[in-house]
Amino acid sequence: MKNRSITKKKLLGMSLAVVIASSAAVAHAGPHFFRDHGKEHPFERMLERLDLSEEQESQVEAILSPIKEKRMHKEKARKMRDMLALDPESADYMELVNNHATEASEKMKAHIVTLGAARKEIHSILNDEQKAELKKMVQKKMKKLEERCEDDD
Repeated sequence: MKNRSITKKKLLGMSLAVVIASSAAVAHAGPHFFRDHGKEHPFERMLERLDLSEEQESQVEAILSPIKEKRMHKEKARKMRDMLALDPESADYMELVNNHATEASEKMKAHIVTLGAARKEIHSILNDEQKAELKKMVQKKMKKLEERCEDDD
């Protein structure tokens, strides 16, 4: 009987410790713990914070939807697997690596140009107040990125 009481107390204590530890982990992770970061671009999250009218929201969605459709995370992963599968001892290894790098850089350039065009088009539908707010958010984001890059050095 006494052993059962001690076992229950131990079990209760361990359960409480697990709950406290998991709560602390979620609290440490911050408010974005449950957000799916891979689905949304930071610029999209910034736009969500602006007070857009319904018309502006539909225009933004029309601008961004083709870009969202082009996100091919699986294709990127496949390309990386393909590159890693290359045999470094093969005679044409560096040529194949160079081909992969060229293809990746061309796709990245096209993506950056597409994002730039979308940003310009979105900027044209914002009012002056929204443009100023977005500019502040972008500057804040850039400052954080610069600080992060300085920390990496």
